[in-house]
Order: sequence, then C-alpha cells, then structure tokens
Amino acid sequence: MNEEKFKYNLGIVLQKYRLEAHLTQEQLVESSSLSTNYISDIERGKKSISAYALYKLTCALNISISDLFKEV
Repeated sequence: MNEEKFKYNLGIVLQKYRLEAHLTQEQLVESSSLSTNYISDIERGKKSISAYALYKLTCALNISISDLFKEV
C-alpha cells in the first residue's frame, strides 16, 4: 500500500469511528485539541498524521490505535 492510499484509508476509518460516536468534527476538535481543518484534512486523506495527533484522536474517540489499524 502506498502512502496516499494509506492516508485515504486511515481518514475513512477515523471518520467512521467519529460518526459511530455521534460526534461532529467540531466536537472532536473540542475533545482532541486539534484544529477543524486538520481533522478535516486527515479524514479526507489530504494530510499525514503525527503519532501524537493520532494518540489524541484515538483517546477522544475512545478507541485503541490497534483497533484503528486493524481496519486500515
């Protein structure tokens, strides 16, 4: 899998978990302290995500990083 495909797949899975948690991007921003634009870009596969940002998102979504990568 190339980097672009990985970013796209990761974004889709993160969005899925956000929607399953019934959270808007703005609500996820509040609980993760990341910017709306950054979260939007990640969900669309437009930006790479740092390990720390990934940690913050998975904590905010109450999922483990391993759960996330199982689906990517």
